Amino acid sequence: TRLDKELRTAAEVQRALLSRNRQVTAYSEAIGDSIPSRAIGGDFFELINLPSGNFAIVLGDVAGKGPASAIVAAVIQGMLAMEVDNEGRPSAIVTRLNRALARRALEPRFATLVYGVLSPDGRFVYSNGGHNAPIVLTSNGLRRLATGGSILGAFTEARFDEETVHLRPGDTLIMFSDGVTEARNARGVEFGEDRLLTFVKSVGNSPAHDVLRAILARVQDFCQGTAQTDDITVTVLKYGTNS
Repeated sequence: TRLDKELRTAAEVQRALLSRNRQVTAYSEAIGDSIPSRAIGGDFFELINLPSGNFAIVLGDVAGKGPASAIVAAVIQGMLAMEVDNEGRPSAIVTRLNRALARRALEPRFATLVYGVLSPDGRFVYSNGGHNAPIVLTSNGLRRLATGGSILGAFTEARFDEETVHLRPGDTLIMFSDGVTEARNARGVEFGEDRLLTFVKSVGNSPAHDVLRAILARVQDFCQGTAQTDDITVTVLKYGTNS
């Protein structure tokens, strides 16, 4: 039907907008992937080589499902594209994205998002707008990145904090949408954060692309073919390697 054809076209456009290609710099390796629960979804991510030589990464999740959420995700990606080349501070960029989203009469109007910038010396500056706290796996253990503020689109004048994390060679940063932790098997059991954290510890020393594939495979194996109600999106950034 015409609707089916339009949805297929929309799915192709959305796939083109996602930075699925593995991005390698002299000091990092990054990759991401997204599995929509429908033909098109509301999750999005970007892997961006900045003019200064820094590397930016973002993962977001628009409230709701289907075409409306996908359109809002594309709008946010467009706004973000205009922001990142100026290389403003992550907190300022997230603040402006929030204000722009809150002022638009969009439905859905809410989103969560994490935006961070990695420098060649290992400094990672990020701001988290109400999103699942990313995981940093280091030789000293695991930590979460929750500094930021509320979900985007809720309050026009909301302000967002940022944090600087110092990565060391071999450290791994994993961002994920709630479709990962809320994925359910046939018995209705959620994959959950504890299961994700335990699994990440077992695979985190591998190259970024192997970590990504392993996480997605583990979630899908857990679900045992059960249809999911939310998009599943993961990005993996490894510092200090270009392998």
